Amino acid sequence: MFSKTLLVAASAALFSATAALAQEATPAPEIDHFKPSKTRAEVMAETVAASQAGLIARNDADVQRIAGMGFQPYKSRTQVAAETLEAKRLGLIVYGEMSMPEATPAQLESIRVAGQRALMGQSLLAQK
Repeated sequence: MFSKTLLVAASAALFSATAALAQEATPAPEIDHFKPSKTRAEVMAETVAASQAGLIARNDADVQRIAGMGFQPYKSRTQVAAETLEAKRLGLIVYGEMSMPEATPAQLESIRVAGQRALMGQSLLAQK
């Protein structure tokens, strides 16, 4: 009796699991209206050119080599950290499912100034 109950429960679980997998995903409207900026041939040609120039990383050694080819970050780590802290202080960094607030021009300027202040502080420390 126990084995029949176990068999029925296992088959019910199996059928319900396959039914859940058979459901269709909700289509995203942005995919339906996507207009590529390049043709497939253009992308393939760029990929071949990058591969021949050695700009596509195939392993960790390639990543290190490509990273050392003159990449210069636009902002320093100190500047990014200061700007992030200022954005957090202004309530522009949200968590979870909260909607993203739109920054005002004054808030953007405050963030930029915080980054500049951090750079000046960093250069003053370097001079000492």
